Amino acid sequence: MGTFEKMGCSVVNLSRCGTGIPDLAVSIHLFTALVEVKAEKGMLTPDQIRFHRESKATIYVARNLDDVVEIVGKLKKLAFARTPE
Repeated sequence: MGTFEKMGCSVVNLSRCGTGIPDLAVSIHLFTALVEVKAEKGMLTPDQIRFHRESKATIYVARNLDDVVEIVGKLKKLAFARTPE
């Protein structure tokens, strides 16, 4: 969570919501995505797999710092592509 914030993102912790909802809502420049935080070899639960499959949201899985950096880069790219005129 702190790394996303240090990279300029707003973060809301959703980890207590349960039933497959990703752990974080991460926003930057008017674009929000959901992020599931997993250990390096952690597996998605059946509820998480179902949520990812059925959701219309942009969802990423972060397993390490490199993933976080990559996710923020993707979010910035998506956000700037959708920024209103």
